[in-house]
Amino acid sequence: MLLYMLMKYLNIKLYNYIMEKINNFLKTYENTLKQIYITAYKEHNMGILFIDINNNNEGMCNTNYISVHNLPENLNDIKYRILNNHKIFYCLINNDENVFVERDY
Repeated sequence: MLLYMLMKYLNIKLYNYIMEKINNFLKTYENTLKQIYITAYKEHNMGILFIDINNNNEGMCNTNYISVHNLPENLNDIKYRILNNHKIFYCLINNDENVFVERDY
């Protein structure tokens, strides 16, 4: 029981750490990311912007826009949201964790 409680506590701490890191990243780069998303949207139509938050240097980070029609099957739930909501969609990659975020334009 004690081990279970410790693991639960550590998972919550890890989750909070990851979310804090992502929120700080978005505060810093969101305006730039919106412009990247809008440009890619105009060129490729609906999709999602994948962003490696750990690979940024002097305000530049690795991004990859994938059209909704080229998303893998394991992202069907995300694909449905993209097709049915007029929002900006990001997938923030933090090492082995992926966090999907939708934002207003």
